[in-house]
Amino acid sequence: MPVQTQTVDELSHINKVTNLNDIKEEILVFLRNYLTDRKRRTTVITENFSGNGVAPIFTLTQDLNENNKHTVKNVKYVKVDGIELQPYIDYKFDYNTGKITFYTAPSSGTNNIFIEYACGQTFGYRDLPRFDLTSKSYPRFSIQILSSTKNDICVGGGVQKRTVRIEIPFVETDVELLENSINEIDRLITNHKRQFFYFDYINNINTSQVIEFNEDPNDVVFLQTFGFDIPNVYEFSL
Repeated sequence: MPVQTQTVDELSHINKVTNLNDIKEEILVFLRNYLTDRKRRTTVITENFSGNGVAPIFTLTQDLNENNKHTVKNVKYVKVDGIELQPYIDYKFDYNTGKITFYTAPSSGTNNIFIEYACGQTFGYRDLPRFDLTSKSYPRFSIQILSSTKNDICVGGGVQKRTVRIEIPFVETDVELLENSINEIDRLITNHKRQFFYFDYINNINTSQVIEFNEDPNDVVFLQTFGFDIPNVYEFSL
């Protein structure tokens, strides 16, 4: 059977992922927004800005720490003129610089741009699961791209079709609390999967067994992982 190929124009309707970390960040921010942190470690802040119909970029100012670094962990809501905007569709946010870029410059108005976000400490990270912390640092979860398979599908190259394996390790100090959190992640991901921007379908969903770590007898923690595949991810490198 001949290999089916497509041109870039034929793929123009597909969400364009230029970096697989885009998917990783979307899932991380989503879980920071909706997954229950029993310790409630973030602080929710609202900021208002005034649009002028020209400037598309605004920088948050109230999340800076003592070292003048941005600590925003997840943007919760963005509204312009009272209308809620959608991330990745209407705007993008850079968590390193604290800058929000609107794809269409907000209209002129006084304090007509409303941004609500969480900053400070969090329990969701981009790194690997850690077991060298004290029990006070848990619960804690992370997002990992465990693997990805790819093949060229676009004539002339430049586009890769991938299947991406995502794993979400969660570490807790109590088995029942751990299993409750994993079940919550399962519900959140499966109930909202068609509302993600970078993917709209998942399969091969699985949950690992609970593993106990007791490097320090006084600080026993437990690990469980929720995983799934994202098929048909189109990575553009044009």
